[in-house]
This record gives sequence, structure tokens and C-alpha cells, in this order.
Amino acid sequence: MKVHSQPEITPRPYLGTSHAIETTLKSWTDYDYYGQVYLAVMDIPLCLVADTLLLPYALFRRQR
Repeated sequence: MKVHSQPEITPRPYLGTSHAIETTLKSWTDYDYYGQVYLAVMDIPLCLVADTLLLPYALFRRQR
């Protein structure tokens, strides 16, 4: 929801899922996020569902 609600970010399909994957990859390499790996991995399927539900909104905003 964070990436879809910010007006300065141009929405695109599955933006939240790609952000969750980037966060997961960052948490594997950055030791500051090391304890959050499991939370980031669990967030990917939830973001996928949310992005699928918000897909019509993202396509509508992208065409404007």
C-alpha cells in the first residue's frame, strides 16, 4: 500500500511486489536487516495478492 499511496511514485503493475523482493534481497546482504529476513519473505506473497487486487488502479493511474 505504501508504494501505491505516494503521489510522487508512478504506479506500475506489481510495484509493491518488486519492492518487497528488493527488500528481501537487501536483508540477505545487509546485516542491519538480518533479523527481518523472515518478515520480508512472508511479505512477498501478501504484496502479490494486494498488487493483484490493485492492478486495475495501477493501470488506470499509469495511463493518465
